[in-house]
Amino acid sequence: MSIFGAMNAGVSGLGAQAQAMGMIADNIANVNTIAYKGVSARFSTLVTVEPTRTFHTPGGVRSNRFQEIDQQGLLQSSPSKTDLGIAGDGMFVVREQAAATVGGEFLHTRDGSFITDNAGNLMTSTGNLFLQGLRFDQMGNLPTLAFANLETVNIQGLSVTAEPTTTMDIAANLPADDPIGAVHQITLPLYDSQGALQNMDYFFVKTATNTWALTGRFSDANTNFASNDTTTANLAATALADETNFTFNSSVGNFFGAAMTGAGDITVTKTNSSTTVVSVAIGADTFQFTHTIPNALADVTNFTYGSATTVTPGATVPAINGAYAGASALVTPSVPVGFHTIDIDIGGTTYTATVTDQGAATNDITGATVLNFVNGNDTITLNLTGASSYDLNTPGPGPGTELQFEADLDAALAGLTFSSGSIVDGVADLAPAGTLTLTASGGQTLLLDVPAGGASYDLSNDADLTTLDTNLTSALDGMVLQNGSVGFRMADIGFSATGRLQSITAINAPFMSVNANDELEFFIDFDNDPLTDITQDRNQVTLDLGTFGQLDGLKQFAGNFFIGQTDQNGKRFGNFTTLEINEDGIVTAVFDNGERTDIYQLVLSNFANTNGLEARSGNAFQETDFSGQAQILLPNTAGAGSVVSGALESSTVDIAEEFTKMIVTQRAYSASARVITTADEMLEELLRIRR
Repeated sequence: MSIFGAMNAGVSGLGAQAQAMGMIADNIANVNTIAYKGVSARFSTLVTVEPTRTFHTPGGVRSNRFQEIDQQGLLQSSPSKTDLGIAGDGMFVVREQAAATVGGEFLHTRDGSFITDNAGNLMTSTGNLFLQGLRFDQMGNLPTLAFANLETVNIQGLSVTAEPTTTMDIAANLPADDPIGAVHQITLPLYDSQGALQNMDYFFVKTATNTWALTGRFSDANTNFASNDTTTANLAATALADETNFTFNSSVGNFFGAAMTGAGDITVTKTNSSTTVVSVAIGADTFQFTHTIPNALADVTNFTYGSATTVTPGATVPAINGAYAGASALVTPSVPVGFHTIDIDIGGTTYTATVTDQGAATNDITGATVLNFVNGNDTITLNLTGASSYDLNTPGPGPGTELQFEADLDAALAGLTFSSGSIVDGVADLAPAGTLTLTASGGQTLLLDVPAGGASYDLSNDADLTTLDTNLTSALDGMVLQNGSVGFRMADIGFSATGRLQSITAINAPFMSVNANDELEFFIDFDNDPLTDITQDRNQVTLDLGTFGQLDGLKQFAGNFFIGQTDQNGKRFGNFTTLEINEDGIVTAVFDNGERTDIYQLVLSNFANTNGLEARSGNAFQETDFSGQAQILLPNTAGAGSVVSGALESSTVDIAEEFTKMIVTQRAYSASARVITTADEMLEELLRIRR
């Protein structure tokens, strides 16, 4: 009956409008939900089969839920770099578990409010969905774009290992109109294999027209140029020191000495048996250190001695050999008046000197006395300039007596050895942790620190002098002094008449060499140990100064010194500081040492029918037969949208529109209720007909 049909149609209307009101309520409730997609009711008729064309059977209405998932929400800025929005098509791929599980499904969301959990995983702020991406390997490569290769984006424990400096680049203009001797400095950071930082100073010194010398030095005293051959000592591995143990103090404004060539520039000689001169020639200047063997009777600084014959190493010498026998000095007073005799024992041989007896209560030994100790044809002369006075007629004990003179003479000669015409005092005049100061006529001083643990040198001993000469030659070979600093001569650089780089000539092989690409190569040892090799702390550095004939590196034009570019590839250990995500979805880790490393590639999923997805709790959607299979794409490719870091997508709900729909739905609901009321009244009239 049509009345009952009308009543049923009204009931269906109530149900449809109630469902529509539920959708409106859901929309209003989620007006601030991130990336929420508004739901709307789509009504459709319910039709029953009619027996004839003239007969109508009411069917009613039903409402269908429709969610416009593909509608773009407004992007609003956010202070968090891990808050992500999508400008365009696509959805983030997420999982409900951080670790991949067998059978675990992928979900899809536009909600990009990601935070990190206690394990470093990026998950949505609701805490139940984990962001997926492709991870870069150590070589910076990505796996194949496939769901099987996706993994949860994790930032826990990120760090950058230290890397030693292996390449350096310098581009600069060296003024062509500079005078000879002009010096320009460029300082670059230098890292060892553990990431420790120091500075490497390069000095460009003009030595001739179109020619410059390149010298280098290190800020760390343990760092030196080296050979890659560990059987060859590096510059630090001598018994003396290396260039970092030198301090150069110049009293002139622009001092530049040519590089020492080693042999011939350094000499260690005795001018006589008690005086040693260390001489170092640097350019036109000579740096010298003079050592006089100290000894005395009463005051060691007033006692000098020497052989009767001036001796130089290699010359014919008297046959006086042996050590002084301790406590052997013996004075025999004259009787009655005449001469006193003084005996000393050298290697078992007695040498005797005589002095005139000056009489009672008169000093026989004064600061002007010269004693000649004689045995046969051999004589040892002692000049007692400035010494105390002694009366050998007074036995003693006590100051100025015979016994005191014997004791003072024993003390002065103790430890002396006479050999080949020289007198060796056995004292380490240059000992580890000591300093040798060499002075030039121009007032420049060169301070050489003998490293702790190094050799000791007795500057009265011919054998030690030979060793000192050898070690000084090794330590100073190739050294250059300029403007108050010490450097190592690395190369000579030549320019053409047009100011272009023309030649690089390595100095001091094997420490320096030029490779096939016209780059200067050298090895650096960071611990002064010649036995460590390149697998431990010895690194090879390639210095690129530019292309010959081009202007991409060093150049020489009139004007000012100008540094165009410097670079090096070393770095210290880096701690993770923050993430950056670009529009292509590349997740980059930023470290406190300035390094940036790409760690993940985000992907976006796309569907043939995005609106056919099934909604899940937590702003996520699930693939259905109506949506079609998910396709994953890289952002900004194949129609996929771009990723916007520091932004979140707003809800697509328009609250004004929802209130309008609410009014319409309310009226439609009331109308359906009126249909039921009216149908009920019609039935009541029908029932009254029977009465």
